[in-house]
Amino acid sequence: MSIWKKDAISVIGLGKLGQPLAVCFASKEFKTVGLDIDETVVDAINRKQATVLEPGLQELLDTTGNNLRATTSFHEATASTDTSIILVPTPSEGEGNFSSKYVEEALCSLGKALAFSKKSYHLVLSLIHISEPTRLGMISYAVFCL
Repeated sequence: MSIWKKDAISVIGLGKLGQPLAVCFASKEFKTVGLDIDETVVDAINRKQATVLEPGLQELLDTTGNNLRATTSFHEATASTDTSIILVPTPSEGEGNFSSKYVEEALCSLGKALAFSKKSYHLVLSLIHISEPTRLGMISYAVFCL
């Protein structure tokens, strides 16, 4: 059962990029679910306390009212939203490469949650630059996780 209207947004990853994005959406009256695997971040957001040092973030978070909530559950996030934005870390590896480990984990968890969904669609956006061969591999990986 969805507690919000259609077109609500989930932001997967509440780090230095995802948290400000989620807060910005919520401050503009979008019903927003922030998802993170770190329970301390989730608890802080639900108490309206920013965990990222970004100028003006706490003040903006204070204006979100009931438009923002956080969870560690992919099922909960996808059940009450129609769009998910993945914004998780892609740490540097050697020789200029970036790790896609967290993106793969997020896609797999998202795919599993959506497999149980009764909705006719769910838009997934990745705001992370990923090379074409890797991107295609990750899409295959997400489908495989289903």
